[in-house]
This record gives sequence, C-alpha cells and structure tokens, in this order.
Amino acid sequence: MVDNSYAVDGDLIHELITDNEFDVSHGMVLEHMEYVQGDTENIAEMLIANMNEHNGVGLTASQIGYNMSAFSFKEYDGNTFTDKVAFNPEILSYSPDQILAAEGCLSYPGLFVKVKRPATLRVRYMDAHGEEVDTVLGEFTARVFNHEYDHTQGIDFRDRASKLHLQLARKKRKVNVRRMKRFFKEQQRQAEFA
Repeated sequence: MVDNSYAVDGDLIHELITDNEFDVSHGMVLEHMEYVQGDTENIAEMLIANMNEHNGVGLTASQIGYNMSAFSFKEYDGNTFTDKVAFNPEILSYSPDQILAAEGCLSYPGLFVKVKRPATLRVRYMDAHGEEVDTVLGEFTARVFNHEYDHTQGIDFRDRASKLHLQLARKKRKVNVRRMKRFFKEQQRQAEFA
C-alpha cells in the first residue's frame, strides 16, 4: 500500500482533496503485479467503482492507495463508453500526430490543463482476467490511457503542460473549486432533508 491520506480502504475521499492538490505517486514508478485469480477481478471492480463514483474517465491504483501498475479507464468507440482495467500497461508506439486538449485529474479537482498528447497509441496490458490485450487506441481513449499510464510511471499531467497553460489553469481552478464546494454542500443539504 502507498501511504495516501486521501484514500480510506481503497476509496478516494473527494471532500478532502478539493482543498489540496495531491498525487502520492508523483515521481514514483509503480510495481508490476502478477495475475492472481480473484485478486485482479476485485481490484478491477474497486478501480471502476471509484472512477465512476467520482465521475472520472480514468483512475490509477495509486490514487486510492495501492502501489501497483494498474488503472481503470473509459474506452470510447465513437458511440459508447466501456469501462476497462489495465494491469502492467505498456505503450508500444505513439502516433506522430499530437492533439492539444484540456485534461483533468481526480487528484486535482477543478484543475483542467491543456496538454499535448499523441492522437493514437498502440498499447499492451493485462485485463482483469489475466488475458493480454494488444490494441490501438484513438484520440479520447488514447489520451485517457496515456494520462493514467503516466501516473504509473511517476509522471503528473502538470509535468506535460507548458508553464503558460498550467498558470492559466491554476487561476481557473480557484473558481472551479468554489463551484465544487457549493455543489457538495448542496448535495449534503439535500441528503439531510431526504
């Protein structure tokens, strides 16, 4: 387990991170893991549940306190999103075409930074059932996979941004966090009256 005071029993505590920016794995390469029937399926379910609970499109195990090279991500086929989990992911090749687009991260609520990423990736990973997947991912899915893969390599999406894009995003984050706090307070009030 990674020491992560922002996660309890594998659950990300969103209320704690709205006042902070954190990624416990920043600068740390995460450990590869072996397929163990039952374990990988349970980890996959936990990663997907946390990703969906917090309306994310990707979540690395380190973000919920586990030192393993694994993450959940949304794969988009042009019509629908499918939840996937990658264990021991590898990026085999990058397309030369780059796309500049805004990215967010569950580790940095309210922070959306423009980052340049390859348009497509060829990747390999093990799924929750121990099967090897070797595939090409396009645009949205490539961006999400690359972002989560970076987490497993100790790289933060802020490291990929230009100084200008990061400065602009940090200014906007203050407004976004205020909105998020108001939203969370309103949800709590509604829950109390329900």
